[in-house]
Amino acid sequence: MPMKKVTFNAPLNHKAYSYEPMQIEVEKVIPLYGKRFEQMRDHPLDDCPKIIENRDLMYMKGNTAHCILFLDANGSDGILVEAEGADYARKS
Repeated sequence: MPMKKVTFNAPLNHKAYSYEPMQIEVEKVIPLYGKRFEQMRDHPLDDCPKIIENRDLMYMKGNTAHCILFLDANGSDGILVEAEGADYARKS
């Protein structure tokens, strides 16, 4: 019986030295529509009003990253962000 293929979008790290995961707590889920999601995906270092509005929800405490999950409201994609007090997706 052939295995069902799995398809998803993710960055691939070139010659990663480890894949040690960290604990993530999603503090809030924010849907972004159309061009707003594309803007965040294509230009993560640009200042983002939704990140600025929710900056206090994103921080590191111990080994846990408190993040916001931005979802493409028109599709099935998402971007997990921990901005560390910045106005852009500093960690994503």
